[in-house]
Amino acid sequence: MKNIIYTLLTTCIVASCADVPEEYSNTETLEKPVSNNLQYVDIANAESLFISSSTGSGRTSSRGETTKNKLFKITEDGAVLEIEYKDSDNNSYTVTKQPISIDNVNAYYVVFSFGTDKINVTECYLANKSTGEVYLLGSSDHPMGIESNCPVPQGQSTEKMILTDNKNNFYYRYYAPVEGYYLRQVNYTDSDNITATQHIVGTESIDHFVVDSNGNIAYTASIGSKEVYRMRESDGRYSNLPYTQYWIGLDGNITSNEYITNQHYKFKLSNKLIAVRDGSDTPIVIDNGTEINTLNLPLSEISIAKSSSNYVYISGTDNSSDNTVIVKFNPNDNSFSQIYTDGTYNLYNFNVTSDDCIIFSALRMNDGKTVLGKIDKEGDLTITYESDNEKITILEIIN
Repeated sequence: MKNIIYTLLTTCIVASCADVPEEYSNTETLEKPVSNNLQYVDIANAESLFISSSTGSGRTSSRGETTKNKLFKITEDGAVLEIEYKDSDNNSYTVTKQPISIDNVNAYYVVFSFGTDKINVTECYLANKSTGEVYLLGSSDHPMGIESNCPVPQGQSTEKMILTDNKNNFYYRYYAPVEGYYLRQVNYTDSDNITATQHIVGTESIDHFVVDSNGNIAYTASIGSKEVYRMRESDGRYSNLPYTQYWIGLDGNITSNEYITNQHYKFKLSNKLIAVRDGSDTPIVIDNGTEINTLNLPLSEISIAKSSSNYVYISGTDNSSDNTVIVKFNPNDNSFSQIYTDGTYNLYNFNVTSDDCIIFSALRMNDGKTVLGKIDKEGDLTITYESDNEKITILEIIN
């Protein structure tokens, strides 16, 4: 197929810029919490983190039950331990709010969010992976997290909630009670002076965005009833985009074509861009830089896609049964194989390490227990944790 790629160069002059905004900046320094508040999160030796939701005292579910979330770590030797919170004197600290999100930023930092759900976030912390030391990203006394400055999921996009560049910055969308959603840039060049800036003008409500390695941002926003598609370059210049779908291409630039959308999961492996979209009977899209091909997977429904350094892993419903399975896609020869097929577990969520170990949460069909399991690179499955009344809602690999 003909590959129609529009690569956005910083020298590109696009159509009418009459309504392109002027630059806006509002920078603040992140503070350490006061000494008698949360100071440390015990994530030492953690390979993965997860949040479990159990029936009991806590927030009320849609069924009228009450649920309580807890934060756990899976250590390098496979132990599952509940996370401990500490104050400045290394004493145990009680967090009264519910953990609702874990976002791995990079090799150095992870973000923990607390609140009612991923939209209503009342408190969030940036934690140093090596020390467990935390900085307060934002907080609010309002039960819906209004003006907490905490990350919320992207809009019509499968991009991660927190994105990074190569200049010691990360970016996320947060709730703004007047305009809708703003974009925040956090710079951690100096760990003793971490700063946060409102990065896009306050008249625009951000729906979703991507960031390239240089800090150029393509985003979709609304101004009243008008939707706009724009580029904010790292030097502060704005321009209107000539397309509505965009992502980071094989060359590292923000790009677009007619086959891939913002709703696709995207992975760069073996000099190819692999795109997978959830839903029924959706093919995998393979862009090698000169042509684009599609390939049907043995799945009637696609749920989640993740990647290691070598392969793409896709969960969904097997097209010859009602079993949930994981398909392993090899970008070197465009082949695939099912690595879990026997229907013993109904998968909730999974993640993959860089060296092809899968960690998953699931319902065990023969006894109704929620389990946490691991499939190693040889395909051997081990159950590391099980519970009668919990569901593992968030599963994040951090090391």
